[in-house]
Amino acid sequence: MPEILIQNRSAYYREWGRGEDPTIIVLHGWGADSSQYERLGQMLAHNGFYVVVPDLPGWGETAAPQKAWSISDYVEWVREFVQQIHNPPQPSLTLREGDRSEPPLRVRGGRGSYDNKIILFGHSFGGRIAIKYAAKYPSELRALILCAAAGIKPPLTLKRVAFYCAAKIGRIIFKPPGLSFAGEILRKILYRVAGVNDYLRASGIMKGVLHKAVKEDLKPVLHKIKTPTLLLWGTEDRATPYKDGQTMARLIPNAKLVTFKGERHNLPKNIPEKLADEIVKYIAQISPP
Repeated sequence: MPEILIQNRSAYYREWGRGEDPTIIVLHGWGADSSQYERLGQMLAHNGFYVVVPDLPGWGETAAPQKAWSISDYVEWVREFVQQIHNPPQPSLTLREGDRSEPPLRVRGGRGSYDNKIILFGHSFGGRIAIKYAAKYPSELRALILCAAAGIKPPLTLKRVAFYCAAKIGRIIFKPPGLSFAGEILRKILYRVAGVNDYLRASGIMKGVLHKAVKEDLKPVLHKIKTPTLLLWGTEDRATPYKDGQTMARLIPNAKLVTFKGERHNLPKNIPEKLADEIVKYIAQISPP
């Protein structure tokens, strides 16, 4: 896998297509890595895009951060990644004496080099990062694609209230050393009942990352997104419900929602061809002739 240094640490990624074509940066979901987006990357590359999927810190080959990052921390990491991939350092050219012209700049994004902007695709957890990136750095994006994106904090249901109460009671009851093993079993059962399996599967620092992520409601950020936005959602999504997509479509100016009937959360894996078709059509619609 290709490797670059970001914040003095190795970052790994996969790429498909030619570097001179318009760039799509894909941000993967929680617990995933770049390998799971291969088919989507191939399909988009076949349609004239340069697709890059980094292993975000904590997944795949890229090491976890040294502390529990917030979504904003991931945004800054992604931005540095984009700057290195999309605008790599150019070798200096020596001008002949008397030649005052500037050396030509080689810019990635042949078909889209009129503005040198990228297309940012965020799936699930990656959608959280993409939302905050688009709100903070709108001038760097040609389009935003949110695929079953997380970011809208779910209402505090009776089920979740019961989970939090039981979890606290369990920590007290099973605190004595002899009962700690039983306490761990109880916690796992409670996590499953409450539907928070991501937390159960996370380890070490990544538990802290997830804790910070789910606490942050990105709904107030959505109206700040001025980039043309394509929303891709399955009607049977249980991880990020379809109603979240409808909410984002309502709150993001210049947003378009495309629905996939009967599909669940992992659209890039289950229907990569359909996603690629919708992305290609959308970019053609918003691109100048």
